Amino acid sequence: MLDDHNNLVLKSLNRARNRGFSYALYLDSMNKRYIEEFSSCNVFILKVKECPIPFEELLDADEVFCTGATWRLQAGSMIVIFGLEQ
Repeated sequence: MLDDHNNLVLKSLNRARNRGFSYALYLDSMNKRYIEEFSSCNVFILKVKECPIPFEELLDADEVFCTGATWRLQAGSMIVIFGLEQ
């Protein structure tokens, strides 16, 4: 069964790449409406407003995280300010 899944993923990914896309997007199998995942990663959506963020807001945040195209979601565990640990 895993081989069937892997073959489907590769087939979908190749089809997407042949059309100029980097990833294939999978929808749920029941409704074909809800996003399940991309071909090589999970997906999450944040509605973000770009604006200057005061440093104090970072210190007051309940959670801080960062992510990038080539690394997983990383939780912030410590903030160091000129040698001062917060």
